Amino acid sequence: MLGKGFLSQNGYAQIPLSIEGTIKFLIVQWGSSVAYGPRYFTYPISFPNNYLCSFATSNDVGGSFVSVDTAKIANLKTQIHLSPYSVSGVVISERVVAINWLSIGY
Repeated sequence: MLGKGFLSQNGYAQIPLSIEGTIKFLIVQWGSSVAYGPRYFTYPISFPNNYLCSFATSNDVGGSFVSVDTAKIANLKTQIHLSPYSVSGVVISERVVAINWLSIGY
């Protein structure tokens, strides 16, 4: 069986796996956007069974980092919550921060 997906700036890949004779799909999703502070991003597709983990980075030349906050998400299968922080730990809300993220589930 072939996998499915959408290759773009915000996309996903459904990777088929045979587990104990049953075909299941590992789903990897990614995106790139900008934020003026904490923001929710909706996944290109929802995870039908379970969310596993997320990672995020910043393309910001101003020296910021991005926190993935799963505690603020009502439905981890459909959204990711990202907060850009300065190096000193203050949430950045006064300027645009470029964010890249990656989430994995099934």
